[in-house]
Amino acid sequence: MIRSEKEIKDLNDICRIIGRSKALRLGLNTDSGWPYVVPLSFGFELDGTDLIFYVHGARQGLKWELADRDNRVTVEIDNMFGIIDGPPNNPCEASTAYDSVIGQGTMTRLEERHEKEGALVSICAHYGVDVVRFPDHMLASTAAWKIRVPTYTAKRNLAATR
Repeated sequence: MIRSEKEIKDLNDICRIIGRSKALRLGLNTDSGWPYVVPLSFGFELDGTDLIFYVHGARQGLKWELADRDNRVTVEIDNMFGIIDGPPNNPCEASTAYDSVIGQGTMTRLEERHEKEGALVSICAHYGVDVVRFPDHMLASTAAWKIRVPTYTAKRNLAATR
């Protein structure tokens, strides 16, 4: 990381960033060599120092096909707080107030009912929806994935904003 003064190493701070965020951007590898990035709703938990994310969607689609072929992924989460003004004679000193987490990990499709339901409950909880159980027909038509992220960095820039 070039700007080490912006790095966040405290795991509690990193969890707070994730907790505030509304979307996870998932980067997948394509056969063409171009990354495929898609925003997703997500659930989150810790396993030691590994970040664990849960995502879901229809049982078919490009993102799931790509994950089945190559389960190595990149995740990005951020929160933008505003614009930091630069001096009128030097607009290059303007910036953005933000915090973010970027990491690499692997995706695993969840097949067992209790795993899928746990993932969906985690996703709902992240958005403040209290759900304990899902009907069988909903679980049958939904794909759920676990993303284990052992390698990640976090940054913050919170100078005065307008």
